[in-house]
Amino acid sequence: MIRKLVLRWRNPSRYFIIKKVIPEINNKKVLWVGVAKYCVDEVKKLEKNNDVTTLDINSELINFGAKKHIVDDISTTKLDEEFDFIFLLGVLGYGVDLPQIAEKTFRNCYRLLKTNGILIVSVLDVPKRNYIKIRELRNYKLFYPSWMFGLDSGNQIGKTKMEINFLRKK
Repeated sequence: MIRKLVLRWRNPSRYFIIKKVIPEINNKKVLWVGVAKYCVDEVKKLEKNNDVTTLDINSELINFGAKKHIVDDISTTKLDEEFDFIFLLGVLGYGVDLPQIAEKTFRNCYRLLKTNGILIVSVLDVPKRNYIKIRELRNYKLFYPSWMFGLDSGNQIGKTKMEINFLRKK
């Protein structure tokens, strides 16, 4: 009962990730960028059936990451692995705040993804917080939007201002 109340309180886009996206990802190598207390459930669910690495620039958040956690900046990381999926949820405007940093982030995500790998990006449309329009980034063109998990890339979930993008590496 308590779990249902917690899920009802959560952002509908996070609920969509927990209920629709994560159950479909099995036996994959996953990078989750940006950790916080509210993403612990998602990371633990992913870890059950996948090889998960979390990455966050803030060393104080290590306890919210996966068993395999790296303290680093996604825009400049020299991490040398390839992933099937990269989750970049709630990072644009909340850590990756400037378009030039977003360009580097998208470039690094491209480098870290396997061919046909998927970058899952959420964009919160809050003008005072997020100045990044991902479709205007040069490095957005390294990917093509994909229909996945019953949803077109770029759709908003529920009545939130959160947009989910599924970007496949070209």
